[in-house]
Amino acid sequence: MTGQPPAPLVPAEVDLRGYEFMPLYGDRLFKSETWIGASPAAKEAMLKLWWHGYAKEVPAGSLPNDDTFLADYAGYGVAVRLWLKVKAQALRGWVLCGDGRLYHPFVTELAMEAWEFKKAQRDRTEAARKARLSQSLSQDQLHGLSQGQLHSLSHSQLQGPQDRTGQDRDRTENLKTGKALSGNPDVTPPNGRDYRAESREVLDYLNRATGRAYRSVDSNLKLITARLKSGVTAVRMKEVVLHKSDQWKGDQKMDEFLRPATLFNATKFEQYLGEIGEPTAD
Repeated sequence: MTGQPPAPLVPAEVDLRGYEFMPLYGDRLFKSETWIGASPAAKEAMLKLWWHGYAKEVPAGSLPNDDTFLADYAGYGVAVRLWLKVKAQALRGWVLCGDGRLYHPFVTELAMEAWEFKKAQRDRTEAARKARLSQSLSQDQLHGLSQGQLHSLSHSQLQGPQDRTGQDRDRTENLKTGKALSGNPDVTPPNGRDYRAESREVLDYLNRATGRAYRSVDSNLKLITARLKSGVTAVRMKEVVLHKSDQWKGDQKMDEFLRPATLFNATKFEQYLGEIGEPTAD
């Protein structure tokens, strides 16, 4: 009685697509019987298949058990007959597993090393995000919060360490005397809402989240004010800042776009707002 095929050699979620580097461990590869006994054409096909399985397939370290695809991945295009001539040597070491895919023990070993590193990097990013949030939350508030609760912080939690009671009192007093807190009647409308103060609050949060030092000048505040006037709350704007900071901070290409001109641009901001979804009810 034929035995059952083994279980896949890596978990189904192992995904290294987008990686641009795969270690080979030269002594281990070039001194192996698989490498020494292969023809030059098979060696080339072998390396191409290792790379494709590692960086292009899910689970990483696997290949489809289909000669049409394998011929293409090995560099033979549609010339399947030419692929079949080197197949036995090029696929030496690959094992057909229970999910119908081919796995290579060495390639999957490399894939798991990279996957563990990727998860550790993701955990560090999450820890950094929580550290930034802690600037606006007391230790007592942070204690016991779940991942979901951290993503659905209430308005008061996201406002930051400001004396809002005194600010509200000053605004009320100025309204009684007919004065605008900002000194600009276009910024403080008849409904008494101080858009400029809220804009400064959002800009301050952007600076804390990104480590920048954007000044409270009209060129930085006017886009924030426009989004507030459109009906977006300061809390939702901070959520967008946090979301894009998590995505872009430290990215060589995208980090420079963590700026008011990009984040609060009318068209782009609506896209970013859509990415974070509807606010969670308190």
